[in-house]
Amino acid sequence: MDIDNVQISVLMPNYNGAEFIAEAIESVLNQSFRDFELIIVEDASTDNSREIIDKYAAIDSRIKIIQNETNLFVNVSCNIGLRAAKGKYYARIDSDDVCMPDRLEKQYKFMEANPDISICGAFCKIIDREGNVIANKSFPTDDESIKKSVWSRTPIQHSCMFARMDKMREVDFYTGKKDPSEDLELMLRTLGIFKFANLPEYLVKYRIHGNNLIFTKQREIIRRSVRLRKIAMKEYGHQVSFIDMSKNNIIWFLQFFPKKFVYWLFYKLIVKEKELKI
Repeated sequence: MDIDNVQISVLMPNYNGAEFIAEAIESVLNQSFRDFELIIVEDASTDNSREIIDKYAAIDSRIKIIQNETNLFVNVSCNIGLRAAKGKYYARIDSDDVCMPDRLEKQYKFMEANPDISICGAFCKIIDREGNVIANKSFPTDDESIKKSVWSRTPIQHSCMFARMDKMREVDFYTGKKDPSEDLELMLRTLGIFKFANLPEYLVKYRIHGNNLIFTKQREIIRRSVRLRKIAMKEYGHQVSFIDMSKNNIIWFLQFFPKKFVYWLFYKLIVKEKELKI
């Protein structure tokens, strides 16, 4: 494989992910699609993440490690990784999540067959700390439905994201500021110029373990997501219905409720097939 001409750059930001990162790395290395590089941006972890990463890098040359000297936060780390990427496509996976074996192959084939799509996602299975499937999470699949739903949820799971690298470069990747809602910010900023899709297949296992940002920074994420939508309405001139504007205002008040209740409420509305137990 020509490491300077790979088809997919898989990006895995990591901060203190030692408990799960080995499984995440193996899920990428064991993909049915082989023409990729795995860029791991190690964001100054204080656990033994780097030791685990080094073991895998020693046996697989597709792994590229970028070490931050200080903790820069996830979106800044992602921009560092993306600027070093060589791939035609960008696939995101977090260091506590798991790719299904054919994830890259299916998303690659879909994007090759649909050149008008800039970013595609997929459905995901929600797993607990031990890896047990506790729920299935689905999303709208076509561009129109995705863009309508962005005003009340983030309709592409970040760990399922698969994007054209040239399109990401056109918009200068993620925001350069520390941002726990970088995926929503990117979608809102590109809503008028990108076309989106979700594959109706479960291609990623998204892990819930209590240290996810949705728990540790829940109130910050709620406040930021509401502000981002209001900024998008004002700055980009997006036409939003009264109902969607009302939903966004209601979301603001959720920051004052207990975290577990808020998380349960979100997933009660969007998780299908199984009830999520917290």
